[in-house]
Amino acid sequence: MRFITDNKMIKMRNFLRNFLTNLPFIIFAIILAISVWVMAQLLRTQTISLTVPIQITNLPDDMVVTKMNTDIVKTTLQGKGYDFLQFYAKPPIYQIDLSLVRLGNNRIKLAPDDLIVSAPVLLKSIAPEFSEITIDQLESKQVVAIIPHRIEQKGFYITEITYQDSIILSGPEQSMRFVKDISSESLFISNYSTAPIRKKLKLVVPDTNLYKVTPESILITAIVEKESTRKFYDVTVKISPTDQDVTLKPKTASITLRGAKTLIDSLKTSDIKVNINTSKMTIGEYAVPAEISLPKGIFLVSCEPKMFEIKIR
Repeated sequence: MRFITDNKMIKMRNFLRNFLTNLPFIIFAIILAISVWVMAQLLRTQTISLTVPIQITNLPDDMVVTKMNTDIVKTTLQGKGYDFLQFYAKPPIYQIDLSLVRLGNNRIKLAPDDLIVSAPVLLKSIAPEFSEITIDQLESKQVVAIIPHRIEQKGFYITEITYQDSIILSGPEQSMRFVKDISSESLFISNYSTAPIRKKLKLVVPDTNLYKVTPESILITAIVEKESTRKFYDVTVKISPTDQDVTLKPKTASITLRGAKTLIDSLKTSDIKVNINTSKMTIGEYAVPAEISLPKGIFLVSCEPKMFEIKIR
C-alpha cells in the first residue's frame, strides 16, 4: 500500500518538474496564439454598428437651437479592424452645418460626407435620414441674481447680500421675455463673523444648451447679524369686515418678536398687523386667535393674549 502511494508521489513530482521546465515555452505559445488571433482580427474586414454624437457647426451668432429631434445618429460602418482601433483615440462625430438655417423649423438631410472619422472606413447606412431642428432668435438682457442662503448657527441671520457684477443672460427670444432673474448656487455660512463675508458663487442657468450667462460666477458680500427680541405693547387689533356690530375684548395686544438686530431696532408698531376676520361668524360670542402679519425677516415669539373675546350682535 505504501509502495503505491510513493509511486503516485513520484509521478506527481515528475509531472510538476516537466511542467515547470516547459513553462516558458507554454507561456510563449499562449502569447503567440493570442497575438495571431488579434492580428487576424485587425486585418479582417468587419462591419459594426456605432452610435455617433451630433455636433452643431457654423450657427449664426444671433441664433440659438431650441429643439432637435435627436442628438445622435446610428451608423453602420465597414472597415479593417485596425481602422476601428483608431476610434478609441479619436471617436467619430457627425457635424451638421447650420450656416444657412432660418428661424423656425428646419429639416436637414443627413449627408454621409458630414461624418467625421479618423480612419478610412466605409459608411454603409445612417439613421435617421433627416434632422428636425428648431431655431430661435438669440436675445441678451441684464438680469438680477437671486441668492439662496442659510446660516447654520442658531440665533444669527444673513441680513444683506450684495454683488457688483452686471449679469447678462442670453437665450431664446420667446422664453427670455419672461426671464428677469437667475439663481446662484446656495450660500451656506456655518459661523458668525463680525466682518462681511465674501464668497464666489456660480450662477445656475436653466438649461446649458439654451442659455449662457456672463459672468459665470459672481463675488457676493454677506452681512451676518445676531438675533434680537423686542416686545411691542398696545398694538391695535383690527376687525374685518367693518360692517358688523362687533365687540372686541381686549382691543390691543402685546407682541414679542425676534429677528436680526437692525431689523428689530428699526421696526415700528405700525409695521405689525394684527387682525381678526369675522366674515364667517354669525351672531354669538367667540374666543379666537388673531392673525398676525409681519415684515420679511421678522418672526413671532408670542402674542398676549392668545385668544380674544368676540361678541357679534
